[in-house]
Amino acid sequence: MTDEPIYIEEPRGFEWLLEDPTEAAGDGEVPTLYRFVFMMFVGASLIHLYLPDAWQLEWLVADLIYLAGLGLLVWRGALAGWLLSAAGLLLPLLFHRDQLTQSVIMLSWATAAMLGVGWDLWRRATMEKEDGEVPPDGLSGFLSAVRVVTVLAYLTAAMHKLNADFIDPQYSCAVYGFDEVATYWSAGWIEWPGWFASAAPFIILGLEASIGLLLAFGVRRVAWSIAAVFHLPLTLVMAPAFGFVMAAGHSAFATREDGTRLKEVAYAHGPWLVGTGVFLTTVSAWLHGAWPGLAMFIKEAALWTAILGLPIAFPPWRRSSWRSSWRGSVGAAWQSAKIRVALPAAIGLMFFANGLTPYFGLQYQHTAAMVSNLRIDRGCWNSLIFPESMRGPDPYIRVEDAYFREPGQIPYYEEIVLEQLWNPTQIRQMRRNWCTEEIRPFYMRGTYLGESFEIEDVCAGEPLPFGEFRLFGEPVFGDFLRFQKNLERECPQTCIH
Repeated sequence: MTDEPIYIEEPRGFEWLLEDPTEAAGDGEVPTLYRFVFMMFVGASLIHLYLPDAWQLEWLVADLIYLAGLGLLVWRGALAGWLLSAAGLLLPLLFHRDQLTQSVIMLSWATAAMLGVGWDLWRRATMEKEDGEVPPDGLSGFLSAVRVVTVLAYLTAAMHKLNADFIDPQYSCAVYGFDEVATYWSAGWIEWPGWFASAAPFIILGLEASIGLLLAFGVRRVAWSIAAVFHLPLTLVMAPAFGFVMAAGHSAFATREDGTRLKEVAYAHGPWLVGTGVFLTTVSAWLHGAWPGLAMFIKEAALWTAILGLPIAFPPWRRSSWRSSWRGSVGAAWQSAKIRVALPAAIGLMFFANGLTPYFGLQYQHTAAMVSNLRIDRGCWNSLIFPESMRGPDPYIRVEDAYFREPGQIPYYEEIVLEQLWNPTQIRQMRRNWCTEEIRPFYMRGTYLGESFEIEDVCAGEPLPFGEFRLFGEPVFGDFLRFQKNLERECPQTCIH
């Protein structure tokens, strides 16, 4: 026996794309957790694909690619599955006006998996040891990247909420959210007392930031209980898939001990926990006054079950629930293969940099700024921690004059065009949706990036005068939706998302 590596000279073609990356890593904690996390990713992806956005005909090719990738992940957890999943996520972002932060979160995870799994497969092909085992350094790096992005998603979302309008109960998305939940349960007549309306923004900020901070310090058991409570109302009225996407991220923090304890609780209390979850969901549906779809019923029941079951498995009043999972592991990671540190650091840095883009006027969507009340436009800038001088030119289109055929012909739509802020992607979509011979010419005059523009007929199909990067005369990624929709020029504005 020798410790010298055996170099494999013969190429293996492309079959390595379909290899199970855990086969050469044994049955240790890292391969086991990898299998669990990618299955959670598959489940979250299916819920994500059930959103109405993905049911558009133009998304069909991307959806099929995504589903093929998920199928390969279920089969073998293979690199090809991550490649196809990443492509299925990227195409709607670039070409189909996907505005969701969760799409970027999952794309970050898929990218980390491509790099981590690819690293381990490459090492296995070029430096395989005699015993056939290769340390799962790439898989460890992937799991760390999932953890880092999950933490940053919560903390970045909380950072965006540090603005004047979120704190103001008259406009806050926090108060709006409580109102929406009350309306969902047919209690819209409730008027929150002044103290509660003033406290609501800080309650939401505290919950969201505490989840991220607890996970960052490895106190995942308490974070899981808080997250279940936090995501239930969001699932009902604002973000029906987001909580389950984040659940995939939470799963990367689990240990063998956590899994054993959850199995014990499931065996001992599973029937009554699930039964109570179903009962509470039924009561919720009765209060709502309408039976939700089967998918929503299952999601709500799962959340109620988690809210009840997690404190039983990990009582927050016990010291063991507050024990960090990072004891010694962080220091050990720095002494191990560089991929374990470099991969999560690179993915985390890119995700956080993306989260800062609103303050530079580069983007608003995809940055965890949803339901945050954040405004970055001229005259409405409201961040409490970043100065407006960071932004530079206002990135929105302001229409100063518009009419269809002749002034006053369609006053309702003229008012919409004049009162809202726009971006080039929306103007192109407006042209596709509104342009008919009956309304032409569609005249528009306004300003963009400090420059005046005038379009005699938006419906003429001529290139829009917004300084876009073009290739062969066509805008590149012209349907990439960088900025909000339905944003009024006046401020402040009650929560939009």
